[in-house]
Amino acid sequence: MNTRVFSLAALFATMMFGSMTSPTHGQVWVDVNQLDGKLPSWVDEQYVRPMPPTRHEVQYRRVWVEPVYQVIRKRVWVEPVVRVVYEQVWSPARYEVRETVSWEGNVQIIRRERVCIDPGGYKTVRREIVESPGCWKWVESRDLISGGYWKLEPA
Repeated sequence: MNTRVFSLAALFATMMFGSMTSPTHGQVWVDVNQLDGKLPSWVDEQYVRPMPPTRHEVQYRRVWVEPVYQVIRKRVWVEPVVRVVYEQVWSPARYEVRETVSWEGNVQIIRRERVCIDPGGYKTVRREIVESPGCWKWVESRDLISGGYWKLEPA
């Protein structure tokens, strides 16, 4: 009787543990969108039905994005405005008194003579007339930070 009980227990154990090691089949629902195009090894390809792609028609419109500028204020020196005028001016003759020393025998003779250095005549003279004096002024300028561009936005 012990042998029958033992063989019956052995038969029961092999049925229990033997069925656990053999492959089993079942139905498992898998979302294909989560697989990234790769199937796990335990999935049979004949049972895979790809989901039809959902098509979302999105309308876009072009929108102009304005450029961004930065206003910069600088203190700048403005040069004076000068007008140059040339005039003909009479210049009188210039004379100078010069001393000459000479000896006549043992006597020293000093003569003072008036000598023309520059003869008189018309000369061209350059003259500058200041129209507006130089000054400091504040000047504003705009520096481009980012240029304008077209952007697509959903309608």
